[in-house]
Amino acid sequence: MPPVGVPTGGPPLSSAGKRFGGWLLDGLLFLVTFGIGWIIWSLVIWSKGQSPAKSLLGMRVVRTDTRRAATWGTMFIRDFLIKGLLVSICYLIQIVSAFMILGADRQGIWDKMVNTVVVDDPDGLLLN
Repeated sequence: MPPVGVPTGGPPLSSAGKRFGGWLLDGLLFLVTFGIGWIIWSLVIWSKGQSPAKSLLGMRVVRTDTRRAATWGTMFIRDFLIKGLLVSICYLIQIVSAFMILGADRQGIWDKMVNTVVVDDPDGLLLN
């Protein structure tokens, strides 16, 4: 049985290793595009519940309550407001969240705050 709050009957949760790889890839893409390309790419694909790296790696952010891909607004809150601004203020949050992703529910602080999980969805089955 999956942990409480984790969608059942859908794609599997992304592994902690794949999520770490996505985090590294997002950072690399941000640097390579001087931030501008990454931001534009993000604004376009947030509506699919993805970041640029999640798009390339076949991952998707899913709401635990609806079991559907996160909306643009949820992704903005999760990736920009929480991950971007909050983590840039205190890197300790990033470290704590990294350890939280190793847990059974594989949710970081930002996932818990907006009720999301990251799943493997290479075929785009969870698009609205």
